[in-house]
Amino acid sequence: MTRANDFTPATKRKARERSGGTCEVHRISKELRKVWYSALPLECSRKGEEVDHIVPETCGGSRELSNAAYLCKPCHAIKTVVDNKMAKKANRLQGLAGQSKRRSENGSRFWKPDGYVSPLNRKSKSYRKRPIRA
Repeated sequence: MTRANDFTPATKRKARERSGGTCEVHRISKELRKVWYSALPLECSRKGEEVDHIVPETCGGSRELSNAAYLCKPCHAIKTVVDNKMAKKANRLQGLAGQSKRRSENGSRFWKPDGYVSPLNRKSKSYRKRPIRA
C-alpha cells in the first residue's frame, strides 16, 4: 500500500540508479541543513534503502526526481523526525491542530475569532498586578 505523497515506482527506480546504491544525504542543500537538518552528516557512505523528499511536501516540495534522495535508514530516520516536527508546527499555526483547534470545536468561552483576551492575560485592560510584598 502506498501513501498519497509517495513517489511513483519509476521515480524511485531512477533515484536508486542515480545514487549507485549509496546514501545521497549530500543532496540536501547547505541552507536546509543550517536551518532544519543540522543533525544530518555532510557525507554518508552507507547503503541507501529508502527514497525521501529533500523538501517535504508539507513545505511545498514536489514528487519529482529532482526532489528525491536515496537515503540510508539512519539518515532517513533523522530527517523524518525533523519533517514530522515541522508538519505538526505548521498545522498548529494554521489552526488545523492544537489548542486553538480544540477550543474552536468545543466552543470554549475564552476562544473567539475576533481575538478575545482572557482577564487573566497581562494584555487585558482589567488585569491587575498583585502588590509586591516587602
